[in-house]
Amino acid sequence: MKRNRIIVGAYDALSFVLIAGVLSLAWITPAYAYVDPSVMTYTIQALAGVAVALSAVLGVALRRTRKMLFKMLHIDENAGKVVEAPVHRLDKDGNPILSPDEIATRAQTSKGASRKGRPADDYPRAKWGVRVVCALIVCAFFSFTLLVVPPYEIVAGAGADLVFGLSDIWPIFAVAGVLVAVVLALGVSLLRGRAFDIVLLFLFALGVAAYVQVLLLNSELPTADGKSVNWGDYTSTMLVSTVVWIVIVAIPLVVGHLKTSLARGGAVALSLALIIVQGVGVGSLFASGAFEAATKEPGQVNVADLRMTEDGLFTVSEKSNVIVFVLDFTDTKQMSQIMQEHPEEFNDWTGFTWYNNVAGSMVPTRYGVPFLLTGQLPQQGELFSQYLATRYERSTYLDDIHNAGYSMGIYTDTFGTEYSSEDVQRHVAGLTMNYHPMNQEESPSLLDEQGTLFTLWKCAMYRDLPWAFKPYFWFYTDEVNNGMTLQVDSDDGEAQQSTLYTMNDGAYYEKLKTTKLSATDDGETGAFRFIHLLGGHYPFNLDENGNDIGTDNSDAIRQIRGSLKMLSEYIRQLKDMGLYDNTAILVTSDHGDWGIYEDWDSTSNAIMFYKPAQSAEADAQPIQTVSTPVAHVNVQPTIIQAVGGDSSKYGETLAQVPFDNRVRQFYTTTSDGKNDVSIVEYNITGWATDFSNWHKTGAIWDAQQ
Repeated sequence: MKRNRIIVGAYDALSFVLIAGVLSLAWITPAYAYVDPSVMTYTIQALAGVAVALSAVLGVALRRTRKMLFKMLHIDENAGKVVEAPVHRLDKDGNPILSPDEIATRAQTSKGASRKGRPADDYPRAKWGVRVVCALIVCAFFSFTLLVVPPYEIVAGAGADLVFGLSDIWPIFAVAGVLVAVVLALGVSLLRGRAFDIVLLFLFALGVAAYVQVLLLNSELPTADGKSVNWGDYTSTMLVSTVVWIVIVAIPLVVGHLKTSLARGGAVALSLALIIVQGVGVGSLFASGAFEAATKEPGQVNVADLRMTEDGLFTVSEKSNVIVFVLDFTDTKQMSQIMQEHPEEFNDWTGFTWYNNVAGSMVPTRYGVPFLLTGQLPQQGELFSQYLATRYERSTYLDDIHNAGYSMGIYTDTFGTEYSSEDVQRHVAGLTMNYHPMNQEESPSLLDEQGTLFTLWKCAMYRDLPWAFKPYFWFYTDEVNNGMTLQVDSDDGEAQQSTLYTMNDGAYYEKLKTTKLSATDDGETGAFRFIHLLGGHYPFNLDENGNDIGTDNSDAIRQIRGSLKMLSEYIRQLKDMGLYDNTAILVTSDHGDWGIYEDWDSTSNAIMFYKPAQSAEADAQPIQTVSTPVAHVNVQPTIIQAVGGDSSKYGETLAQVPFDNRVRQFYTTTSDGKNDVSIVEYNITGWATDFSNWHKTGAIWDAQQ
C-alpha cells in the first residue's frame, strides 16, 4: 500500500514538471536581434498558444495515464467514498411529490409532444448568472483583442516616431477596455435564449477573426507614412480577407445552432485561452524597454520624461541669429520647377544663394535629420547599430554651437537620440532650451487623453479589421502625434514650454502669423534654431498659400509652395524687426524625393539655400543661383562659421566649395517594404540630379545589425 502511494506521488510530481516545462515556452526570452516589435509580440503569442494547447493535451493524457496506473495497481479511486442514494419525497400513496419546476417541465414536454408530433422545446436556456459570466469572458476577449492590444503594440513598436510612449498611454486603454467589456457584457446578458447565444458567438467570432487578420493576413499592409495608397492594388487580398472573415464568423454560429451548449462553452474556453495568449505578448512589451522608465541617479534628469516642446520656437536674439529650416522630402528637382514656374515665391528671399547641384547625406528622415545634427556618417568596419548608438556621442557639433554662446532650440520629431546611452541623451538635452523633462504633474496637460483614445482606436481598426474596411481607417504618423497632443492656443512663453512640438505645418504657419516672432536678450551671444517642417512630405494637405485644405487635396508642388510662404513670412518678420542683416538662414531638406526600393534607380537631392549674416546692401540683392557641387557635409562647417567657431575642423563651407569634379558620398537605404535591409554607399561625380553619375562603392551596412 505504501509502495503504491510512492509510485502515485512520483507520477504526480513528474506530471507537474512536464506541464510546467511546456508552459515555460510561453515566457521564452526574445533574441537580441532586430525584430519588428509587433511581429515579436505575435511570435511570443504563438509560443504561448502552443504552450496552452500542449498543456491541455498533456493534461488529458496524464489524467488518462493516471487512471490506467490506478487500474494496474488495483487502486479504486472511489474506495471509501460514501454515495447517497437519490432522495424522493412521497405522498401518502407512495408516489413521488414533484417540485413546481418538475411539474412545469413535464407539462411543457407533454404539450410539445402533443403538437402534431413536434418535439418539445428543449433549447438549453442559461440562467442570468451563467449568462453574465459567459458574457464577461467573451466580451473581455473582444475588447482586449480589438481595443487594448493594438494600441499597446502600435505605440511600443513606434516609440522612436511618437511623442508619447507606452508608459504614458497604457492606463487610458486599460480603463477603457475594462469599461467597454463590462458594459457590453451587461447588455448581452440581458438577452435570453437563442438571442443571447447568437450575440455572444458573434462577438467571439469577431474577436477571433481580428486576431487571425493580424496574425496571418496583414503581411502586405501599407506602412503608415502618409503616402496615398492605391487600394485597387489589393483587390485580391481584400477578397481573401473577406472570405476568411465570413468563414470564421459563420462557423461558431452554425455550431451554435446545432450544438448550443458546446458552442457556448467552446467560445468561453477559447476566449480565456486567447486572453492568456495575448496577455503574454502584452506582458513582453511591459517587461521590455518599450515600457521601462529610464534609470537615473539622484538629481539626474529622467530620460523617460524628456519631451520636445515649442519653447523658444518663435523667439530670436536681438544680437545674432542662425536659423536652419529643414523641409522634409523636398527635392532640388521640385524646387527647380517652382523656380521656373513661380519665381515670385522668392521675392522676399533677398541675399540668398540657391545651390542647385546638391548631394544630401542619408535617407530616410530617421537617418537624414540626425546627420544634420551631428555630421556623422557610418564608418567602414562598424555595425550599423553601433553607428546609430554613437553618432551623437562622437559628434561635437552641437557642443560647439553651445560653447559659442548660442541658445539652442531644436524642433523635430526625429531627434534620433533614443539609440544613444542615457548619459548622452541627458547631455544633448542639456544643450537645448526646448528638449527638457516634463514631470508627472505636467505630463497630463500635454497628453490629450480623449484624442489619444480615438486616434489609436482608429489605428487599431486599420490594423485589425478586414482589408475591405482599411481605407476608411488609414492614418499616418504625424496624424497620430497631433491627435495625441493637446494643442495650446495661448501665445505666452509658459504655454510654449508645455506644448509639444509636432509636425503640423498648417498649425505652425497660423501660430507664426498670430504669435509673431519676438526678440529677446537672454545674455547669450545669439540664438540657434533648427526647425523641421513637413515640407514636401505626403500626405499633401496644404495649398500654395499654406492653408490646410484636407488630406490628399493638394500635390507636392503646391504644398512646397505653401512651405515657402511660411519661410517668406518668417523672413518678413525678421526684416520688420530690423534683425535680418544679423541673421544667417540655411534652408535644406533631410533628403529629397525617394521611394521604398530594393535597389535604387533614381536620385534623391536635398535642397540648399543659404544667406549669411551680412551687410544691408548684400541682403538687398535678389536671390542668385550657384551650381557648385555642394552636399550635406558642407552644412556643419557653414553653421559653425556663422556662430563664430572654427569651421575648418568640419571641412569646407558652402561658399568655399569650388567648381570642380569632386566626389561626394550618399548613403541610400534599401527596404523589403517593411524594414530597412541595407545601407549602400554611392559616389556622386558631376551633376547630382543625373543618376548616371551615381556609382556604388561596394560599401554596404546591414541595417538590421
